[in-house]
Amino acid sequence: MAVGIEETPAGLAVDPRFHPPAASALDLTRDRLLEVLRRDAAPVTLVCAPAGFGKTSLLSGWVAQAPEGTIAWLSLDRHDNDPGRLWSGLLGALRATGRFPPGSRLHELLAPADEVESGFVDELLREVVSVGEPLWLVLDDVEVVRHPKALASLELLLQRAPSNLRLVLSGRAEPPIGLPRLRVRGAVREIRSQDLAFTLDETSQLVRRREVGLSETDLEVLYTRTEGWAAGLQIACMAVSGGEEPGAFVARFDGDDHQVADYLLTEVMTALPAATRRFMLRTSICADLSVGLAERLSDRMDAARVLNGLEQGNAFIRRVGRGRATYRYHDLLRTFLLAELRRDDPRVERELQHTA
Repeated sequence: MAVGIEETPAGLAVDPRFHPPAASALDLTRDRLLEVLRRDAAPVTLVCAPAGFGKTSLLSGWVAQAPEGTIAWLSLDRHDNDPGRLWSGLLGALRATGRFPPGSRLHELLAPADEVESGFVDELLREVVSVGEPLWLVLDDVEVVRHPKALASLELLLQRAPSNLRLVLSGRAEPPIGLPRLRVRGAVREIRSQDLAFTLDETSQLVRRREVGLSETDLEVLYTRTEGWAAGLQIACMAVSGGEEPGAFVARFDGDDHQVADYLLTEVMTALPAATRRFMLRTSICADLSVGLAERLSDRMDAARVLNGLEQGNAFIRRVGRGRATYRYHDLLRTFLLAELRRDDPRVERELQHTA
């Protein structure tokens, strides 16, 4: 396997965007998920879940195990929401593998400034075919790509991809680039939040690795409260390792914990429109939320659209129950929202409880 080796032109290999983040010695190896990545490779792999579920850590661990073929890695950021910048990064990631010799046409290609034409994509893909072996192209944090022309260019890449190109998309939301069509053909392998969530056994392994002394009862409480959310578990382990008495900490651990609250505010709430944040605050009063109840609590007749959008955007909410007509916020997000609601105006909380 090759991934970003040093012999690439123009010093591209040293660009951190072309390398997966280094794994911590305390990270838990997710054997059951790595096995999914190892077997039955599909043309597209989608790793999609909310913030802090361990998407990048999983893929970094997979790369470290040296899968067959060449891996081109590109860590995306908000600046890549532009066709020119995006394709400049894609070209750089491919060059950084070291698998394209100096005479390869790939080194002469220039990223289009705006419109990405099929001729450019075809020329790039001819060079990909020349590699011979499987070439994995990993796009991490793909949710930042929203520009219509940038998305259209990725869809074009998918449509014209040769058999040796395998695209790995990792992000907080599924990019609208024609994946439903590929899914029907069985060409998409998916790892979602329910897969990434730690099991009780994995939670126990993580706690032991962090040298946190929890009783079996406290462990189960922590697992239930975090719902296997990796970031929540890490925050709890760090707090207890820092001197907190384990049982007392776990008993009061919720979304109002300052580290959890800071994480949710920064990684989830800040990116949402003010009207959506207000909707979430008002509807957090109920553990299980029907569309009708959400309409009454929020005074919004488009509650169904808002709830669906939050679910599609992996904003720590999911459908539950028969018919999947009921929504439920993640427990830590809900307790965070409730604490915020009480601080803003306790009277509103009482009014909403009466409405519910």
